[in-house]
Amino acid sequence: MTNIAYEKESSYLEGKDDGIKQGIEQGIEQNKREMAKSLKEQGFPISAIEKASGLSEEEIKSL
Repeated sequence: MTNIAYEKESSYLEGKDDGIKQGIEQGIEQNKREMAKSLKEQGFPISAIEKASGLSEEEIKSL
């Protein structure tokens, strides 16, 4: 493999890994919001939802 081909392949793989990591992070954040919304709808106190989800009070109130 030539140097240019290697660099191209390396850049592609790095970009792919970054995309996968970003997708996982977005999925985790979405899951937190869904859980917090469900707890809020069930009448859990905001303070308990904050602890369980890691979201701020403002984020929870906006759900």
